[in-house]
Amino acid sequence: MASNLSENTAIRFLTNIQIPAKAYSEAKSELQLKFKKEPSPGDVAWSVLNDSILECSHEKNYQKLSSVYYSMALLLDKEGKDAFTIRQQSAKWGLHRYLAAGLVQDVQILSARDSCPQCKKLEGKVFPLEEALQKLPVPSRACSRPLHQKTRGFCRCTYVAVV
Repeated sequence: MASNLSENTAIRFLTNIQIPAKAYSEAKSELQLKFKKEPSPGDVAWSVLNDSILECSHEKNYQKLSSVYYSMALLLDKEGKDAFTIRQQSAKWGLHRYLAAGLVQDVQILSARDSCPQCKKLEGKVFPLEEALQKLPVPSRACSRPLHQKTRGFCRCTYVAVV
């Protein structure tokens, strides 16, 4: 994470995704002991997010796992970093949630109203769940609608279950 993230912003970011502020304090203390210096708020937040990913993975909480990855992507984009790979992880774990439920055979792509032309072309396309997991058609690398960055797109397309 970028070092210009303030401690208050990092804590607010984590609490917005239901990670308690206590987790920030504990991670800060652990990092301080480990590296013998004051960790940056970004490093602390990144540590907490990585711990959350491990916890969600062990618990097979795919919905929260998807949400944590998406939040990481938002933060990376805001800091000027490429978030595409992390955004793909968010989509993948969202699809795993459907797979684990065992009730969904197909998924459909849903795009935002203000999506770029490339994403609008994907709107409504239906994929078998397994194919969507293999190919991950969204997020689209070709997305041109920026979120925080003006130089790259941040695909906000998502999958919904076809029932």
